[in-house]
Parts: sequence; structure tokens; C-alpha cells
Amino acid sequence: MPVDKLPAIKHHLALDYRSLGDYEKAIAMFIDVLKEKPTLLPVQIEAAYTYQMRGENENPDYFVGAMLGGRGPAEIIWGWNQIAQKTARDERFRDRFHESRYNMALCRVEFAGTRNTPEEKRKLLELAKGTIRETNRYEGTMGGAKWKPQYEKLLREIQKDLGEPVVGLLVFEQQEAEQGAASQGGEKKN
Repeated sequence: MPVDKLPAIKHHLALDYRSLGDYEKAIAMFIDVLKEKPTLLPVQIEAAYTYQMRGENENPDYFVGAMLGGRGPAEIIWGWNQIAQKTARDERFRDRFHESRYNMALCRVEFAGTRNTPEEKRKLLELAKGTIRETNRYEGTMGGAKWKPQYEKLLREIQKDLGEPVVGLLVFEQQEAEQGAASQGGEKKN
């Protein structure tokens, strides 16, 4: 077998393991591929999804790995946060940026749903809302027709869970308008 084909085969094998629910073997395969080429974005994304799926199906603590990357031998896996950082400035990866930001917020919401205390749950939901807010500040288009509706839906769920008015992304526009009015009021007093 040609050596240059091996990473693609391992990548597909990792996806097969993940489909079977063998997340441990899937992660091991992703690590193997990333040791050779740590910047392979599709592999990094699939590894983050694997942690996320493992969080959904086995142990919610794996949501942390999905968000922040692997630890120990798996530290080569970036996680959604680092994927977002690495794709933020390159227009070619705008879709991947939004995929990672959205999944970061989603993992926080999912993880919040597994917490035992209302304080823990509230903190994680506020962090998820903050992720969406910061994404909106960075890029007001919110990823356009593909990602904006997904952010909108997720934010509405967060607002409902927090007992806030369910207005979706409109809340950020309202906050900006209020801040603008407050700063103009302050300028008039001077």
C-alpha cells in the first residue's frame, strides 16, 4: 500500500469505529493520523465530533474534550475552540469557523443539561450564550443562511432555559442599541 494513502485509510477507519460506537479506537486512529499531519482540518473536525458524540452517548465529561481538545496522548486533538481560532482569519475556512463556534456553544448547552446543580447549569448556559454573542460581535452575518438559523434556534433554547425573554439573536441588537444610547447620553452630559 502506498504510504501517502495510509492517512486517508486510517481516517475512514476512525469514522467506521465511531459509527460502531467504539470511540476509544476512533480517537486512537485520529491521533495516529494527526501525529503525521497535525494540521489536517477535516481530521481535527471529525475528532472533535467524536468527543462530542462520546459525550452524548457515554460520558458527558467528553464534551470538555470536544470543546477544549484532548489531553495526554490525545493532546494533538484541538477541539472546537482551537479549530475556531485557527480558522477565524481565513475567509476560505469561514464555514468551518462557524461550524466550530456553533458546536462549541452546543457542547456547552449539552454539558449544562447533565449538571446536578442549578448554578453549574446556569454558568454553562451563560458561557454558551457568550460564545454566540462573541461570534456575533466577530461576524454579524453569523455564517449566513447556513449557520445563522442554527445559532438562532440554539440561542432561543438557551434563553428559555435561563428564564429570559426568548428573542434569539435580536437580544444582541437590543443590547448594542442600549449601549449606544447610554454612551451618547454620557457624551451629552460632558
